Amino acid sequence: MNKYLYTLLLAFSSLFMAEAQQLFDLKRCIETGLEQNYSIRIIRNEQQISDNNATPGNAGYLPTLDLSASYKGTVDNTDSKVRATGEHVKENGVFDQTMNVGLNLNWTIFDGFNITANYQRLKELERQGETNTRIAVEDLIANIAAEYYNYLQHKIRLNNFRYAVSLSKERL
Repeated sequence: MNKYLYTLLLAFSSLFMAEAQQLFDLKRCIETGLEQNYSIRIIRNEQQISDNNATPGNAGYLPTLDLSASYKGTVDNTDSKVRATGEHVKENGVFDQTMNVGLNLNWTIFDGFNITANYQRLKELERQGETNTRIAVEDLIANIAAEYYNYLQHKIRLNNFRYAVSLSKERL
């Protein structure tokens, strides 16, 4: 956990150094963190996947239609002998082609409530994805806010130390 916070603090310090002209308030830090955090991007992609998977078709309510096709072509040279006449027949470049097409429709009408249970499971995974995304975003915002206020406290301490040093020099 500390490694994560140090990485986050390092990222903020690099943002402050890279864009020294712009002031980063808490709102801008949160916006930047939400836009550029790869963990949030991954969580959102996983949520999108679970949203796309929660359909009646994936659960098995809808029929499936499978299409298969194949084509084969050959060029042969043949040499055959006719039995009745004993004559030799020689043919060059005989082209033979074969095409197969298949169409398969499957529809499970009743599967012992397995389809309904599968659909409910997919819907639950969709809700879980939404919850995981919300938790990750809230956790990131909380970490950013804590580190931002930690940064402000250090900045105030630094100013106090500088003031204390200037007072010490003045007294000296």
